Amino acid sequence: MIFGANIPKWEFVGTPLVEGNVLYLNAGGKNALVVALDKTSGQVLWKSGEDSMEAGYSSPIIFPLGTQFGVAVFGLAGLHGYSLVDGKPLWTVKWKRNDVVTTDPLVLGNNLFLAYVFGTGCSLVKVSTSAAEEIYHNASLASFRGLAYFIPIGDCLYGFSGKFESPAIVCLDPSTGDIKWKYSQDGGPVIATRNRLLFQSVSGGLVMVEASAVAYTEVGRIPLFTGQCWTTPSLAQGRVYCRNTEGAVECLDFTR
Repeated sequence: MIFGANIPKWEFVGTPLVEGNVLYLNAGGKNALVVALDKTSGQVLWKSGEDSMEAGYSSPIIFPLGTQFGVAVFGLAGLHGYSLVDGKPLWTVKWKRNDVVTTDPLVLGNNLFLAYVFGTGCSLVKVSTSAAEEIYHNASLASFRGLAYFIPIGDCLYGFSGKFESPAIVCLDPSTGDIKWKYSQDGGPVIATRNRLLFQSVSGGLVMVEASAVAYTEVGRIPLFTGQCWTTPSLAQGRVYCRNTEGAVECLDFTR
């Protein structure tokens, strides 16, 4: 394998990150958890990470460090921060290890919100050039057995949590990790459209919900596929694209 990486159990899932002329990879290689390449030539600009690190299933993200920037990458044993310029290791946030790390860190000012899977809850971490300090950890939030993605709208975070067979949509206070409301009758990975949430139900429907800190308020629902759907819907140029686990795709006009 390239960079001496072992193929993870669920293979490589993370999306490459492009910033300027540089492409960043969650590679999980030998001394190369994260790799920076020239996006045009493919030349390795730098690589960083200890020999024993393995890639997770999330994508690299860029976060601010005063007047500078860093890149954060999830390995299976935790989140690692590196200098964006040269890959110098900055800090590590360790967590309970398992074989699934599917979520990307969410940048909230100088903090990173981390939503974990397999019953390990969520954390808010303050980061700097030399340390990562946990502000809180909410272990009781949810089981996070699937895709624990959260999106910020206003003063709240909204996302999907729970098992696929018992999904839920939740609204969180990002400053404390406390749940403001939880809807336990449906759910799926969410995206934002204006001041509303859009998610593809794990049972197959496309659902729109008000982004309200008060309660779950459903605006509309369109039945789509039969069978299980794990994929986040995509919104582009007034159209919504949905896909189920069998690979079927539906496109809806979102301008009407």
